[in-house]
Amino acid sequence: MSLENWQSRYSQPDRVWSNRPNQWLVEVASQLVPGSAIDVGSGEGADAIWLAESGWRVTGLDFAPAALRRAAEHVPNPEVAGRIIWQEQDLVSWRPTPRSADFVSVQFFHAQPEVRSQVHQRAWEATRRDLLIVGHDLTNATEGNGGPPDPTVLYSAEEVLASLDVTGADVLAAERRSRNPDDPQSIMWDSMLWVRRGNSG
Repeated sequence: MSLENWQSRYSQPDRVWSNRPNQWLVEVASQLVPGSAIDVGSGEGADAIWLAESGWRVTGLDFAPAALRRAAEHVPNPEVAGRIIWQEQDLVSWRPTPRSADFVSVQFFHAQPEVRSQVHQRAWEATRRDLLIVGHDLTNATEGNGGPPDPTVLYSAEEVLASLDVTGADVLAAERRSRNPDDPQSIMWDSMLWVRRGNSG
């Protein structure tokens, strides 16, 4: 979707997404020592806010000013707000400072493969420790519910891993995961890649 479309969606009175942080981000980040984090494509801010509430210093990146305004409005208190920087950023032109954050999260960024691979590679360059990439798995289009119907913007964790230069890194997870597995009418299939940079990586 274009910037204009996202601006329009985020300008509506109702929330676009739930007010809950993404499940796999919570699972992974809860195992880490809080430090600095970048939330790539932060949207309405649920992930960035949860990270800040958990003690992280967070930069939330999104190209839609309306999303950033909405995210800032939902920060619960000044203490949490003081740990978040909301930054307008076109991810196609994003050039992060190498190894500038302890943890970088890219949640459900769905674009054409060449753009997606570029953003994922920049995210890997930005982290000095952990990278988490989560999206709707390729199989979600035929076996799951919700998410983009266009299979060209979906991906497996293995596909993402193959597109990155992670020489010397530890791959802690590269797998398909299910949400709502007990309800066939609402099951969703996600891809999850968690990579940790080694001392030489």
